[in-house]
Amino acid sequence: MGGLAGAFGGRAVGVVATGVLPPAEDRLPAVDALVRRTGAERVRLVAGERRTQGAVLIEVLAPAPERATAGAEANDLSLVVRATVRGLRVLLTGDLGAEAEARLRRDGTDLAADVLKVPHHGSADADPAFLAATAARVALVSVGADNTYGHPARTLLETLARTGMTVHRTDRQGDLAVVGSADGWGVAARGRSP
Repeated sequence: MGGLAGAFGGRAVGVVATGVLPPAEDRLPAVDALVRRTGAERVRLVAGERRTQGAVLIEVLAPAPERATAGAEANDLSLVVRATVRGLRVLLTGDLGAEAEARLRRDGTDLAADVLKVPHHGSADADPAFLAATAARVALVSVGADNTYGHPARTLLETLARTGMTVHRTDRQGDLAVVGSADGWGVAARGRSP
């Protein structure tokens, strides 16, 4: 939520989508005020929902509304969606931790993707079986250079390597973009040298 103001910078935004939130989320009034000031609207996405925006199909995989309890871990309420564009599937996982990842896998959630946006900036708090269940060929790690958390964790990178995923990292490569379609695609980087 803290980065929302920056996301509005230099862009026209019509809709801000959130997942379900805990009942006592004290940052929500400030978020709603910012969204209103920019002329956008906030919508809540719920697991099982499917939306189309232009050429993009968005499937909401988590969280289920009943997970938004007062004691819920904020990261485990991360919005998990699969975006499909021209047949290419990208799994966006927010800041999920191992417990929530394992729950999704155990619940039989279809996690199949071509590209995985690695949860929680490459934190070591990851379920290896969840990562493998995506069957993704490419993993994108969105992480700041020289961050004090030690992300991405060496153990996480080793797990991704064992699954056969090619890893791209924003701390080393700068901005990353997935380009193409299911018939032919790749990752373009702009910024730091790999």
